[in-house]
Amino acid sequence: MGAYAETYVDDAMANLGEAVDYAVYACGLDADEFARRFAGSHYANDFAAGVPAVLTGLTGTELAMAVIRETGGLPRKAELPPPKDFEKPSEEYWAGSVLAYAQWRTGYPFGEILRHLPMEDIVAHYYPYHEASEDKFADIVEETIAAAHPRTHLADIRAAAGLSQSELAERSGVNIRNIQQYEQRSNDINRAQASTLRALARELGCSIESLMER
Repeated sequence: MGAYAETYVDDAMANLGEAVDYAVYACGLDADEFARRFAGSHYANDFAAGVPAVLTGLTGTELAMAVIRETGGLPRKAELPPPKDFEKPSEEYWAGSVLAYAQWRTGYPFGEILRHLPMEDIVAHYYPYHEASEDKFADIVEETIAAAHPRTHLADIRAAAGLSQSELAERSGVNIRNIQQYEQRSNDINRAQASTLRALARELGCSIESLMER
């Protein structure tokens, strides 16, 4: 699972949902544009890492305002509008909330998810998935990204050994987040520390060389 505790997931979903809704309906930004701005800002990295000041220390509207200010403001130097009332969650609100959940569950960076599933595609999944478990959409994210990337040697060897990522992390002492990043190619295993590679190879019963990507 993600870098922060499950108890914070509901807050994370509500905040990112509100942020997207505010950006679209109060500021007039396109959902895709705001999502790209968010993913390119430092707030996305802090959000994914569970930094309290960003994850729960800001409301969704405050988060959107901060992202917009950091990424160039509104067109024609317009002032940011005040917070709006949320009478009924919009499709964009849902898209922001399930994006937060999918990022937490899969561990993929926001930018990686949005590269494969732009916000307009996420919004398009509102029907029928807004009435389903968030895990349904997270499954779509994992399947979409997996289809675009061949499996790593680490993932193949781990699967052949019958170990889950969490089991390998517990046995090897390597942080599960690092294992996820190596298998997702968001971190290059070829540049991993020698001690990390030795620990993984020892638990998987393979050579260090067999874990390397060529």
